[in-house]
Amino acid sequence: MQTRVIGHQSNLQSLRYTYVLFLLLLVFPCVSAFSSPLAIQTITVGVGRHDFVVKERTLALSAVLTLENEAYTLDIGYRNREPVQDISLYVHHKLAEGIGVVSYFHSSLGTADSILTDLVLGYEQVFTLRKASFTFGFGIQGSASCFPFLEKPLFNASPYLKAKLGYNFFDRCYLTLFSTTNTLFNYACQSISPIVGAELALQLSKEITVGGNFHVQLSDVSPEAVLITSKEVGVYGMYKPKK
Repeated sequence: MQTRVIGHQSNLQSLRYTYVLFLLLLVFPCVSAFSSPLAIQTITVGVGRHDFVVKERTLALSAVLTLENEAYTLDIGYRNREPVQDISLYVHHKLAEGIGVVSYFHSSLGTADSILTDLVLGYEQVFTLRKASFTFGFGIQGSASCFPFLEKPLFNASPYLKAKLGYNFFDRCYLTLFSTTNTLFNYACQSISPIVGAELALQLSKEITVGGNFHVQLSDVSPEAVLITSKEVGVYGMYKPKK
């Protein structure tokens, strides 16, 4: 019996590494499709603390590479918060000034030996007034959850909603407040279970920006109860290469 358990754990570990490698291989065709027109815009590295209902005080390490040209922005992100690993892609296609189509692809591995994958397709528009900006977005999002003890994946579809308010202080400091059903690394399976948070960024030079962020993911938001399922606080540094 013990041999079977050890063999099962070994297979799950092998499956995890194989799946992560598979997702990384998916990234390269996406990058190569834009390789000629896209250039590196920023490199962001972050560290934070993630608290979940089943596990508290987990160290979260992340890295995001942003590529950009006149029409497209592509984010490639990786986050590690043991035992969970996240790989994410974000694409923004500019249709006009302040208007664009967005798409998110996110896959998470390691929660109860499961594979969680979600996809978002939406429309976003930005309004600016002097130093303030307001962004709203809407669309559709879907997810698939694969558990080893279930024969078939669990599927879910819901509206994608986003609202973000930003303000620029002293041309170097930027404050953002947001409520959304999807971020680069987090997914809310229902529009009534939003992710709300804030971010403060300080530009030290043309190449270096530092900042901090905080967000909570809510569940069962209703007049009777509000349940916080997870929260994360972190700091990051962003490098913008000289052109």
